[in-house]
Amino acid sequence: MARLWIAVMALLLLVSCDWIESKEGHYPDMKAAAAAGEISRGWIPAFVPESASDIRIKYDVENNRTWLSFRGTVDRSTLHDTCHSVTGKEISYPINGPRGWWPIALTADSKENKTEYEYYVCKDGELLATDRAKAQVFLWRLAS
Repeated sequence: MARLWIAVMALLLLVSCDWIESKEGHYPDMKAAAAAGEISRGWIPAFVPESASDIRIKYDVENNRTWLSFRGTVDRSTLHDTCHSVTGKEISYPINGPRGWWPIALTADSKENKTEYEYYVCKDGELLATDRAKAQVFLWRLAS
């Protein structure tokens, strides 16, 4: 019985640590994301437009991994100083992304066609994929 109790406590500790180190949020617009502190803490880059909506973010505090998605478009001229255009073959894709909202096409194991996206690599290590036809933007940082 004592071993079962220890096993359960160890499992709870592992689960709770992951919850503490990993944060996820969903905001209807930039005003709500700002009110939650996501911009001031640096989880949402400056080039994300004020008009962005349906903002989803997940970040891992310990290793600085970030996933961000929003509806809208990024003005290419705002990316000029911080990001440069690349091809999909030059991108390091995450093994997986947050369940429920990260597209399978933007994962390492995906065999899907990735040509519907425009890709950028940014100075702070972020990778950006924009789908202009769907007005959807995805950003990820794999590590700091």
